[in-house]
Amino acid sequence: MTGSPRGAGAGTDDRHDRIVRVVRTVAAAPFDESTVPYGEDRADAALAGFDSLALVQLLVALECEFTLTIPSSAVVRENFASVAALRALVGTPAGATPTAPGGGG
Repeated sequence: MTGSPRGAGAGTDDRHDRIVRVVRTVAAAPFDESTVPYGEDRADAALAGFDSLALVQLLVALECEFTLTIPSSAVVRENFASVAALRALVGTPAGATPTAPGGGG
């Protein structure tokens, strides 16, 4: 059981790693990376167990991490179901819009 879908799309590695870190933080999951890396598979499993409060915490954490605003129309369970879905959400103008500096928020 080696490998992760992460290898596909070299330009997404930074975004991928940041999303996994945010999920891990919100999940508050203890881990020992020396034995079991907290990668996409574990992050996906954590996401599956998130309740509505955890999803709101994740939403806010992603908005802070990526300096963007996720519109309410994009706040659907499917967009928070996996690291791949989150990567698409924070990487597409249709799913998220950058927050303008000093934009009166």
